[in-house]
Amino acid sequence: MGLAKRSSSASLEAWLQNAWSHRGWWAHATWPLSKVLWWAHCAFEHLACSTSRTFKTTPSSPTRLPVPLVVVGNVFVGGVGKTPIVISLVEHLKANGLQVGVIARGHGSDLKGVHVLNEQSVATQFGDEPVLIQHRTQVPVVVGVDRLRAAQVLLERFPQTEIIVSDDGLQRLKRWADWVVCVFDERGLGNGWTLPAGPLREPWPRKPAGEDQAWVMVSQDPSLDPAQRPHPKPVIALHGKRFVAERRLGLVARNASGQTLELKSLIEPSPRTHLARSPRQAALVAVAGIAKPGQFFDMLSDLGLSLTARLGASDHASAQELMALLHDELANTEKPLTVLCTEKDASKLWSVFPQAWSVALEVRLEPLFLKEFDLAWRHRISSKHGHETH
Repeated sequence: MGLAKRSSSASLEAWLQNAWSHRGWWAHATWPLSKVLWWAHCAFEHLACSTSRTFKTTPSSPTRLPVPLVVVGNVFVGGVGKTPIVISLVEHLKANGLQVGVIARGHGSDLKGVHVLNEQSVATQFGDEPVLIQHRTQVPVVVGVDRLRAAQVLLERFPQTEIIVSDDGLQRLKRWADWVVCVFDERGLGNGWTLPAGPLREPWPRKPAGEDQAWVMVSQDPSLDPAQRPHPKPVIALHGKRFVAERRLGLVARNASGQTLELKSLIEPSPRTHLARSPRQAALVAVAGIAKPGQFFDMLSDLGLSLTARLGASDHASAQELMALLHDELANTEKPLTVLCTEKDASKLWSVFPQAWSVALEVRLEPLFLKEFDLAWRHRISSKHGHETH
């Protein structure tokens, strides 16, 4: 039942992504509805803004946070590679000597209120992405549906915080953001229309709600031939200045015990070397419950790995769903089994299958973007304190 439900969900998602790639019958049939929904959203935002101005002196409705806020979000619905960029930004800010904190929604979490993560926090409670960010960056991470309240709790618990990075929240936090990094992937704007006629959460180009400075970031795999990249039909281009975030897989995997494994050791010997193959050579299986599992599998293949099986699940898949996919492979005892997964999936899978090998996704941000970003936060912080920092 669970597998059938997941398969149906994945099929619907794939169908929608294809429908949103061009302006076909679905887009034209739902275009009036998309306009009505966007009008209703704007009306609600206007009411919320008026309420915020009326009660702006209350602690729950500040007009500006006391420290700068960077929002890393997306207009294109679904996964576009946003969280690895958050991690890369946090690590960059830490390298510059800043005390950084992170706020997040915690997708898949049904907890109420606001929660501060620690080393024992698990993805099933707080969401896979916040837990991954906390483990990778070792900075304070606070999770809550109300991200503004999460930011306030972060500052109360960690008053030394100098800058906050929000994982998503582009629409919710736009009145409080100092800087916005809007992330896209190779799909660009799709057909350029808003939900449900297209894949956009808001019209593009977006209109800033305050005085925030915005950058457009395109997350892509540099090893992929441009001619092979998927393009919308017709192509709705991302006009204006944009930067590239190059994503690559790390070359060393690790398991729940902290052991490491060099991926090159999993590359099968070439027949030209005339090396004898072991009859019990390990089967190499990759499993991924992310927005685009195929990209993870392709990146492993690009490293020279020959995968026995590619097991893709829906984004934010649970440990039970991932284990259900692995069931048949684990039942085959004729060959040893090596399982590779993403870091995001490892945060859940390790609780039931600690021998899975997690492969990190590394992101390289464009130097020109980092230069502009550094100038922005340095100016803001030096202006606040009346002197140059770092």
